[in-house]
Amino acid sequence: MNRLYLIAPFLFTLSSVLYTSDRVSTLAHPDQVARLLVILWVFLALLIFPAYLITRDWEWTFLLLTVFVFGFYFPGLFFTFIGSLVLTAFILWQVLFRMRRIKILLPQFFHLLNSIAIISIGWSLYQHSQSFSRVPWASYFRSVNEAKEYSLTFLESPPVQPDIYYIVLDGYLRSDMLRTLYGFDNS
Repeated sequence: MNRLYLIAPFLFTLSSVLYTSDRVSTLAHPDQVARLLVILWVFLALLIFPAYLITRDWEWTFLLLTVFVFGFYFPGLFFTFIGSLVLTAFILWQVLFRMRRIKILLPQFFHLLNSIAIISIGWSLYQHSQSFSRVPWASYFRSVNEAKEYSLTFLESPPVQPDIYYIVLDGYLRSDMLRTLYGFDNS
C-alpha cells in the first residue's frame, strides 16, 4: 500500500518554514530555524493520533493535518500563493481525469499535494540561493579575518575593580500612563 499521504503535511511544514526563514534571515539564525522546524514537526506528529480519532481513516487524517498546516503555519502571502497553486492544479487535474473518465482517488490527490509541496520547497530554496548570491562574500571574509587579528591580551585588569551597574531600560511608559497605572509623576 502506498503511504505517500503520510508526508504531505510534513513537506508543507518544511516549505512554510523555508519560506518564512528567507523573510527573516537577518533576524533568525539558521539554528533557530532548524529548531522551529523540529518543534513544528513534533507538534504535527503529536496531532496525528487526535486527528485519527476524529476521522477514523489514515488518509483523511493526513488530509486534515495538511489543512491544519495550511491554516496555521503559512504566512498570508505564501498561503495565497500555495492555496491558489493547489486549487489550480486540482482543477486542472480534475478536468484531465474527467476527460479521460477516470475517477480521482484520495491517494492521487496526495501525489498532487506532495508534488506541490516539493515545488514550493524548491522555490523557497531558490529564493534562499538568490539572497545568498547578493552577499559580498569577499568583503565579509576579509572583515571576519580582520576582526580575528584584534587582540586585547596586552590589557590587564586593574587590581581593584569598581562596582559598576549599567541599567538599560528596554521600554519606558509614557508620562500619562505612568500617572494612570502607577500614580507616578514623571516630571
